[in-house]
Amino acid sequence: MASQQANVIAPAPATAQPNDWSGRQLWDARYMKEQEDIDPDTFDWIVSADSVVHELSDVKDVAYTARILDIGCGNSEFCEVACSAGYRHLVGIDFSAPVIQTMRQRSAALALQDRISYHIADATNMELFQHDCTDIIVDKGCLDAMVTAWDHARLLASRGRCEQSLVNGHEVSARIEVGRFLNECERILHEDGMLLIYSYEEPAARLPFFSRWRVEYKTVENGCYLYVCRALVASLLRVVLHVDDFEAGPSVRISIDLSRPAERLRAQHEGAVA
Repeated sequence: MASQQANVIAPAPATAQPNDWSGRQLWDARYMKEQEDIDPDTFDWIVSADSVVHELSDVKDVAYTARILDIGCGNSEFCEVACSAGYRHLVGIDFSAPVIQTMRQRSAALALQDRISYHIADATNMELFQHDCTDIIVDKGCLDAMVTAWDHARLLASRGRCEQSLVNGHEVSARIEVGRFLNECERILHEDGMLLIYSYEEPAARLPFFSRWRVEYKTVENGCYLYVCRALVASLLRVVLHVDDFEAGPSVRISIDLSRPAERLRAQHEGAVA
């Protein structure tokens, strides 16, 4: 009698929630735990602080007088290493109050307060800073943290462990957050400034974010990537409108700078000419 093989239905793979490293509470908890150590260590994501300073001084020839902002600084020693290399104007920001407290204490202990300052600030809303106030922005993992959930959801979906609707939801959130972040970077950068984004992710996953930027990229240590971004402000495209007021007589000139995002377009009255 011929044996019959029972049909076995393989169980569907369990769904999983993607990791999300964008939340303040997660980072507060991490840094508060580290504060319990007698001598808290520094930690640099993606690449070493020395590697970033080398990129600035030897590759990009950034002047030592440049105003440099480390976004999402955490407990990185980048500002300290850059200061030792000769840079004079360094600012670190992070939305986690515990780590900013730690870094301020480190800066004071090293007597570097005249060159380095640390502030609590959200990278998507840097109201602390005025327009065009910095020359170089360094991001070592801040953008990556914003989109961790989307990146991980896509990976899980490719393995059948995450619904596409969840992927889509995380994509919307990621694009909104990164859009706000890049708008703020463009707002505070000087027109000749550079945004240096270090990332674990390859160009296919990151370049779509930079539609309003000129971007060059290369691989760096540990198989990671550096995206050097310059805002399209470099084109200095301007439109000048002349509006004649035939009743009052004078001509009004309005200058609109199209090299900024729509929310930054400014109409400036340049005076009346008889």
